[in-house]
Amino acid sequence: MRKVVFVLICFLFIDCIYAKSVSLTNIDCIDGDTFRATIDGEDKTIRMIGIDTPETKYATKTVDEPYAVEASDYTCSHLKDSDDLKLEYDSKAKKEDKYGRVLGWIFIGDSLLQEELVLKGYAKVEYVYDDYMYIDQLYKAEEKAKKEKIGIWSEDTKGDKKEDKIIDDEEDDDDSFFDKIVDFIWDNIKKLFKNIYKNIKKYVKNILKDKFNKIFD
Repeated sequence: MRKVVFVLICFLFIDCIYAKSVSLTNIDCIDGDTFRATIDGEDKTIRMIGIDTPETKYATKTVDEPYAVEASDYTCSHLKDSDDLKLEYDSKAKKEDKYGRVLGWIFIGDSLLQEELVLKGYAKVEYVYDDYMYIDQLYKAEEKAKKEKIGIWSEDTKGDKKEDKIIDDEEDDDDSFFDKIVDFIWDNIKKLFKNIYKNIKKYVKNILKDKFNKIFD
């Protein structure tokens, strides 16, 4: 019975276990919000959670978006120059996106790279689907960048064409139906585990109360 209680108590604190940080090595730059690195001996593509930087040239783009090069250079230089680079998972986000990229918060020492990018106007707050751990910091940084009109919020970026964004949206349409199915299944799984969690919590509470009552009777 003690083993069962111990396992159940561990389950109650699963968020703490899930939201861990890992070291990153062997950095290979891609763009301002995406890069490759080695995590626990495995090569992974990493997508910084909570932000979106301007896109550099690729198959569907003929030119770099404004500040795409600056964002990419800033991210790459800081990642490669760091000897204390960590990724922190967010307990309220999936560990990977639909493309298999690892999602997380990137820390260089004590500095949050996402926040630095937003402060400099190289990124905007985007793809926020829950109350992520450091999202309030990003919103404050974005307000500051907007107020100071720097980077992507500067006057010289107003009126830029949005055709590239439309192309991206059209490419995602093919997957949208399946994404909705997966999201529906995932939401129901979360609801199921939420109910299990409540029942286990109640069960453990009753066991502990019973034990204490026997001790003091």
